[in-house]
Amino acid sequence: MSKGTVRWFNRTIGAGFIRTDNGENVLFLHSAVKESDPSLIREGARVRLDVQESQYGLRANNVRVAELPG
Repeated sequence: MSKGTVRWFNRTIGAGFIRTDNGENVLFLHSAVKESDPSLIREGARVRLDVQESQYGLRANNVRVAELPG
């Protein structure tokens, strides 16, 4: 499991990007969020995630909040 920071998330389109601690930009979709309260996923939140290679690049699964910003 990797760790990273939510860099951008748009609730309207249900997609965003996470920058992992090793510098990779990873796409994630709302369906990958495994939180009881999805509103916790916001810019600056520290998250844990599984990273998989897809035909479009790196994609996150099992996104869970590790630490909220500020």
